[in-house]
Amino acid sequence: MTTLLHTTRPQIIRRFAALLLLVIVTAGSAWAQFATAPSPQPFQRGWYLTPTAQATTLNGETAVLTGFRINWAVTPQLMLGLESYSLLNEVAADAPSPDGNTDVHFFYSGLSAEYAFAVTDRLSIAPRALIGGGEAHWRDGVWDGVIQRMDKDDEHQTSLVLEPGLSTHLSLTSWLHVGVEGSYRFVTGGTSRVISQDDMSGFAGTVALRFGRL
Repeated sequence: MTTLLHTTRPQIIRRFAALLLLVIVTAGSAWAQFATAPSPQPFQRGWYLTPTAQATTLNGETAVLTGFRINWAVTPQLMLGLESYSLLNEVAADAPSPDGNTDVHFFYSGLSAEYAFAVTDRLSIAPRALIGGGEAHWRDGVWDGVIQRMDKDDEHQTSLVLEPGLSTHLSLTSWLHVGVEGSYRFVTGGTSRVISQDDMSGFAGTVALRFGRL
């Protein structure tokens, strides 16, 4: 305590300058290591299989769609894919089918692309987009995904589906990634007596399990 009290101002300045120099040298060394370190790669090149579950709205009702993707990592950042989704739960149609069915059978598929930016070694974010087509028909029962002759809307025209969004991916292992996504589905260019195209459009939240590097 006596030594500290009798420390002169020049000594304090010299000690502070030495400490500041040490901090600058340490920070410079850390920055050099960070700048020369290779960027983390969200994915390894190869094929990925991705089951998905999606929550969205159809015809003003809550809808759950199940889906499946086949993805190809062209580079550790660029991912191309083929995707398909189908409505799982009951959603009421605008009008009944000729034999009285009132449930919607909605499905769409398309090609997708996303580009991942690494946030950490395990976490990445990726703008993504899907372009494809979709249709709505009548369905007899929740689990009947087969369109029978009386369930098909013969006057329909396949709709164009555009779905931009943003994904976040967490790498649990080298072959398993968990993704959470937000997107908006635009549906246009077609017709359906079962449900209007405006009511096919909507926001969607998706959870995806990506297995891969095959």
